[in-house]
Order: sequence, then C-alpha cells, then structure tokens
Amino acid sequence: MNTTKTIVAISFMIIIVIVSSCRNNSFTMSSGAMEPTIKNGEIIYADLNIFKEQLPNRWDIVIFHSPTMPNTDWLMRIVGLPGETVSYDSLGLLINGERMSNDKNRIHYKLYCLNVDSSRIIQHPYIVPEDQYYLLGDNVDDSFDSRVWGSISKDKIFGLVKKQ
Repeated sequence: MNTTKTIVAISFMIIIVIVSSCRNNSFTMSSGAMEPTIKNGEIIYADLNIFKEQLPNRWDIVIFHSPTMPNTDWLMRIVGLPGETVSYDSLGLLINGERMSNDKNRIHYKLYCLNVDSSRIIQHPYIVPEDQYYLLGDNVDDSFDSRVWGSISKDKIFGLVKKQ
C-alpha cells in the first residue's frame, strides 16, 4: 500500500514538473512591425528556454516584454549588442561605425519611421548599455522600436523565434 502511494505521489510530482516547464510556446503576431518577415496575424513559435543557456545574437528575432505596455509581449530583431554604438546615416544603420545590413531579408534600416513623430526619436549615436539590446522591427516605417524607446534589458527578453 505504501509503495502504491509513493508511486502515485512521484508520478504526480513528475506531471507537475512537466506541466509547469511546458509554457505555451506559440504566439500570434499582432502588428505589422515585422513584415514582410512575419505577417500581422501569423502564428510563430519560440524557444522559451534558450536564453537561460546562451545570450541573444545579432539578427535574432526575439520575444520580449514591452517597455511601454506592461503585460504585453512583443517581438523584434536584435541589431545592437551590449556596449555597441548604434548610429544612422543616409545609407542606413551603423554599429560601431561599420555599415550593417540585413541583406538576407533586404531590409534597409533607417533612423526615422513614417508613423512616429521625429521628436520622439532617441538621441543617436546611441551606446547600448551593458546587459541591454537594441531592437528594430523589419518594417522600419511602421515599427515602434529602440529608435524611440532605447534598448531593452536582457531580463525582458525571454524567447527566440524559431525558423519555420
């Protein structure tokens, strides 16, 4: 009888551990900020444990807690890493003075976006603080991103979008 109770108790604890570690890893994109890479309404999947083991990399598309809307998760692309200087010129994005382009997706990053008042753009060149990341939407004309609110703390980034 004690053996049966022990087996049931252990089985129950294993189920609790599995259920609590299997956080839902699907998200629905609810804006056009990442188009054409990820379309508004598209369902994406993310690895929610990867950043417990490794740091984010440039060009990763990550899920993070919004800096302006509490309890809202957003996704964007990392372009600037901790300690780097982000700036723009007429040809686009520079990191530490080196031209950056995301040729794979043919994205031309620029300082100003059509849907944001230019007086709200943060001062550039911008030095990304330690343990923070500079994020941009792929739809540069319709993305409320680090150009406006600055960098995001590493502890706000919690998922890596998986390639489909």
